[in-house]
Amino acid sequence: MSDEELVKKAIEGDEKAFMVLVRRYETAIFRLAMALLGHREDAEDATQDTFVLAFRRLQTLRDESSFPLWLRKLAIRICLRYRRRRIVEQNFVEPLSDERESEILFRTDLDPESEVEKSELRELVRRTVSELPEPFQVVIVLYHMDGLSYDEIAKVLGVPIGTVRSRLARAREMLRTKLAPLLRQCENSHFNELTIEAKQRTGDV
Repeated sequence: MSDEELVKKAIEGDEKAFMVLVRRYETAIFRLAMALLGHREDAEDATQDTFVLAFRRLQTLRDESSFPLWLRKLAIRICLRYRRRRIVEQNFVEPLSDERESEILFRTDLDPESEVEKSELRELVRRTVSELPEPFQVVIVLYHMDGLSYDEIAKVLGVPIGTVRSRLARAREMLRTKLAPLLRQCENSHFNELTIEAKQRTGDV
């Protein structure tokens, strides 16, 4: 059954139809929440809150075919609310110490076989994305992690496509500045998987 048919049934009060939509999109929404929040418990809560809010506001959806983008729009709003709350609580991310971050970014003797160091490098990439200003972080997540097109992102955020392009370009520039030493280091090691992942997030591949 298509999204449009399920949405119509759900609006008419068919809870089973809505649960089909939940199962269809819960993984995608959780991944989006995880990318924006970086905290599994908050991502799970934000995912649940997104579907609760979606069910309550389903009748405001004018075009049933736009349900996936509409759902992401709700998820982003909820995730940003969670993010701001955690920042206020000073518990948004368990950061690496400044000394350890500098050591990871600039040292030249990393052991390519070390799973611990691979994990720390991935965390540094994720943390760098999470520290972008909200408008830039959101477009990076939607484009590189959620796989949306410029047009779809524009619809989700309610902004012109040109704004999406400019924000994405600026976000990539900020990431390149921070991650350049990391990318060069990865290219000189055997961290091929990490290099590809990092470059995808900065738009270099």
